[in-house]
Amino acid sequence: MPRRGGLPGVVSFLLIAAWFVSTVFAGSIEVNVAEVIKSEAKELEHATDNNLLEISYDVLNSGSAGYGARMRLDVFNGTEKLTTLWSREEALIPGERKTINMYWYEPKENGTYTFRARIYRAYETEDIGNFTEESKNINASETIEIDRIHVYDNEIRFRIRSSTDLESVIVYPGEHPEGWIFEEGTVDGLKAGRAKAASIRYETGLFSPKKVTLVAVSTDGRDYGTKTFELAEEKGFTKWLDEFRDWLDI
Repeated sequence: MPRRGGLPGVVSFLLIAAWFVSTVFAGSIEVNVAEVIKSEAKELEHATDNNLLEISYDVLNSGSAGYGARMRLDVFNGTEKLTTLWSREEALIPGERKTINMYWYEPKENGTYTFRARIYRAYETEDIGNFTEESKNINASETIEIDRIHVYDNEIRFRIRSSTDLESVIVYPGEHPEGWIFEEGTVDGLKAGRAKAASIRYETGLFSPKKVTLVAVSTDGRDYGTKTFELAEEKGFTKWLDEFRDWLDI
């Protein structure tokens, strides 16, 4: 009697085995696509009104990876670097567009100032514009007051008040340690004589107590105020008590 099986049986077995292996491991096969950090931007826009410089930069995340973006502004008087300002960091997912705004104010000194603007996105840096602006004598009033400053991990909390109603106030560090990042902030709806809680965020390398000057200015450049203090972190019971008072806003 002739033998059954042979080569056809072997072929069938191999086909079944191949199907089984492909079925088991199909779910574990991954295709890795490199993520690309890329952005498109309009030209840097800037204008000065009553010595208040406003800068706007429109960023579109045209890559395949999300990232955080912030603007840096270096301010010079001639060859002397006066300060470095930072915008708030904006998170952009692929395809998202956001406008980053920054401000700088000179209430007293006349002169011509030079500005260098850069955009930081993830770990990449790009120059986005150099320009000059002039400050002139204006009729500005020192009506804004900053007090009750508390320093926490990466955040400065304070209260701000004015002797007149102000629609919106910008707060930023006019002077701070080199290499530290302080974000600008805004306070809206300030009523005359009424204090309002506010805060700005900061980042440091190795922390140590340093002098910092906060500048507060109305969006029309007519009202301003400054406050210099030592940036020293709250600790222990004092930190807990101040956090509780900030939470109660008392």
